[in-house]
Amino acid sequence: MDQAFDLFRHFGWLAAIVVNMVVVWVGWSLRHKFVTREDCAQQCAGHAQARERMAKLLASHDTSVQALTLKLESIPDNTRLHGIELQLANIRGEQGRLTESLKGIRDIMERVEGQATLLMRGHMGGDKQ
Repeated sequence: MDQAFDLFRHFGWLAAIVVNMVVVWVGWSLRHKFVTREDCAQQCAGHAQARERMAKLLASHDTSVQALTLKLESIPDNTRLHGIELQLANIRGEQGRLTESLKGIRDIMERVEGQATLLMRGHMGGDKQ
């Protein structure tokens, strides 16, 4: 035991320096291990800005989704589309019938016009004699 005590007495200053260096190294490591208040404030500010950008992006996305939902709701479903197709087919049939009726009326009007022209010629020719 005396021998260990003699070694400590001769090299105690070296042991004190080593212990102090270990304590300084632990302190330096802990300083770099944990975040300082300034770094924390910077990170919090960065996260707040990122949250604001994300909130704006989500708001615009929500608006787009609502607009798309309204457009999709305005599109008729299959039964309504089938009804529209049937109505268009009926309209085509009505239009065809009206076209044929108008052709017949046009023929009648041409004959009436021809008769009126003959009457006018006869009437005009009768005044001159």
